[in-house]
This record gives sequence, C-alpha cells and structure tokens, in this order.
Amino acid sequence: FNASSSGGSGLGSLEVSARAVVMTLIAMAAGALMSTLLQFPQKHMDLGVLNNSLLGSLVAITAGCAFVDAVGAFFIGLIAGVIAMYGHYLPELVQIDDPLDVFTVHGLNGAWGVIAVGLFATRKFTNGDFDYGCFYGGTGSMLGYQIAGVLAITLVAFGVAFATFGLMFVFCKFVLQMPGENPLRISMEDEVIG
Repeated sequence: FNASSSGGSGLGSLEVSARAVVMTLIAMAAGALMSTLLQFPQKHMDLGVLNNSLLGSLVAITAGCAFVDAVGAFFIGLIAGVIAMYGHYLPELVQIDDPLDVFTVHGLNGAWGVIAVGLFATRKFTNGDFDYGCFYGGTGSMLGYQIAGVLAITLVAFGVAFATFGLMFVFCKFVLQMPGENPLRISMEDEVIG
C-alpha cells in the first residue's frame, strides 16, 4: 500500500516507492522490537499485543513513509509500539467497548503518524522551500499544520460518530420502540453468551 500510494507513476517515482517500502519495514520492525522489549519482563509474549504493535507501526509510518529517513522511521515505529502496547487502556477508562483495539491501532497510531511527519520529515525528501521536520532543522510550521490536521480529523470523526449514533438511538428508542434504557446495547445475558 505505502509503495504504490506514495510513489505515483513513472520511472522517476521508483525511488520514492522503494524508500516507502524500506521505511515501512523499518518502522514495523521497530514496533515489534518495542513490543517485545516491553513484554520481556512478563516472561511470556502476548501475540495479540505483538500483532497490534506491528499493525500500529504500519499505520503510524503510512503518513510519512516517503518523507522520512531510516532513523525517523525507526523512532516512529518505536513510539507506535509503545502506543499500541499501552493505548488500549484509554477506551477502557472511558468505558468504550473496543475488543480489537481498533481505536488504539488506527486512531492513536494514525494521529501519531501524522504528527510524526512534522517531527521527522527530512529536507532531502520534502519540498525544502516549505518546511520539514523539527528534528531536522525545520521551523515548526509543518508540525503545526500536522497537529491542526489531526485535530480537524478528530473533530469531524467524533462529530459524525456522535450524530450517527444519536440518530440510531432516537430511531431505535422512539420509532421502533425498543425496550431498555439504551437500545443500542445488548443485555448483559446476551453479552455473556457471546
């Protein structure tokens, strides 16, 4: 995915596509390494956590795979591994049911990946006339735009989700006249049965 979506078409884009593939693999390996190191004291590996770290690292590197170097890809993957390892506690804190850690893998690591472009994008691989990552001497304007983009995406996503579930709740409760305090939630008995 990263190679074809970042490279465009034509012979000149092969270098960009190849770089995207290599940076993606580096980030994925770094995420797996971080997950393994964090799980090492437990004396057993949770393969679900390892898998989420791999997936989270792939999500995180997608935004910047064509614009970062190997060092940037490594640190993006490392941090994504930490986010994937510990980020699943956030939905639990606010009592959101997310058994597959979709919010952590895609939401948190996606946001981290977009922000990471503003930190790790190199002048060599970006339009240096505009800006590049703060860790490579950039002015910070790219980082500001990346953060603004994450905030805008978050507001739109939560707004659409809130409106959608609100309409579903009203429809189920008042039009279909489904019983219960929350017609969008199954009973505890059904939840236990599976």
